[in-house]
Amino acid sequence: MSLSKIFRRDLFRTLATLVIQAVVRLGSSLAVVKILTVFLLPSQFIIYGQIQTLMQLYSAFATSIASTKFSALIAAKETEKERDQIFDTAVFLVGSLSIILFLVTVLFRSQIEAYIAVSGRGLEITLLPFGAFAVAYCTLIQAYFTGIGSIRRFSRNSIIVVLVISSSTVILAALYGENGAMLSVGVSPIIACILIGGIEAYKKIPNIKNIQLSSALEITGFTVSSILTLVGYYFAQLYVRSLYSQVISPHEAGLLMASSRIADVYMGVLAVFFANILTKEYAKTVHNERLKVIGRSYFLFVIFFVPGFLFLASTTSFWLPLLLSDQYFDAHGHMSMQLGADLLKCLYWISIYYVISRLSTGIYFFLELFGLAIYVLTAIWNPFDSVKYSPQLAQMVEYGVLLLLVNVIIIYKKNND
Repeated sequence: MSLSKIFRRDLFRTLATLVIQAVVRLGSSLAVVKILTVFLLPSQFIIYGQIQTLMQLYSAFATSIASTKFSALIAAKETEKERDQIFDTAVFLVGSLSIILFLVTVLFRSQIEAYIAVSGRGLEITLLPFGAFAVAYCTLIQAYFTGIGSIRRFSRNSIIVVLVISSSTVILAALYGENGAMLSVGVSPIIACILIGGIEAYKKIPNIKNIQLSSALEITGFTVSSILTLVGYYFAQLYVRSLYSQVISPHEAGLLMASSRIADVYMGVLAVFFANILTKEYAKTVHNERLKVIGRSYFLFVIFFVPGFLFLASTTSFWLPLLLSDQYFDAHGHMSMQLGADLLKCLYWISIYYVISRLSTGIYFFLELFGLAIYVLTAIWNPFDSVKYSPQLAQMVEYGVLLLLVNVIIIYKKNND
């Protein structure tokens, strides 16, 4: 069999595996959103959404260890022992970050509740650091499999995590209603982590003897910028949505949150493809070939994905009621605007993954913080005089500016070869 046929066969298997994983993730997550909108009113959904966003903030803090840089370090190691040393070091870093989260939550719980405009949910919020550790551990395993190129094991673990979290969320909501839905945010990932830990126990039980200071420093170099940017992003989201709820209404904020939850689902699926395909593609791209490779990525995205985004954005009034309950019908305007913002975000991803793989961490850090500042200022300032859609318009401005800026940097900055 020729090398070209072997390459096409391996590529097909990789894409098929990722597609199956994506379909399961997409279907399960959308089903959860649909069911939750049956149990929760829009004014309740914004509370659930704020707790969920806080969980995403905590998870971003803990999972910053399981970054693209971590996968790249795993991919660069030739022996299993070296890879295990990096993995075990990362696990203990995750544990340390989770302990910090727990202490901060216990000490400042009342201030956290006030910041996100949620009261009487102390138990649910206190559970979030444990849920964040669970999410980080599962993500670390998946990032490990990405690094060694085992797409099948990556997809298997990802599917199990999604199905367990989705099932647990639905069961808790069905049994206990609003309280069960709120509790599921922290509890469901813990259940998934216990199951995944059991499945991978023969291979991935961390060993304290494997902890290496050099590996820890190498991982945390990228982690610090990830924490500041991702945590900053979720802090900004919490603030903007809390302000939006007070200025507009909790009902409208619930509609905004519902569209954001749907966006999290499909963007999470797309992120898997970007991470597994672009990371390896860019890792071997030399400086003189960068524009050709990135241009090809843009071309493929425009051909295969842009028409889908545009079609979905123009037909939200038809398909959104199928995903949500009838009381969320008016969310279709928010959904159309969100799709426009996410289209620009995907285009930005194509270039920022190259920055992560081939340029300095400082450039990535600068771009993310600069974009965050643009988002917050634009959402508050509202230069387009559209209060109802100010969060989505702010995202469009953010990713439009970042898309231009990142490509200028790539053109004029030499690779870290």
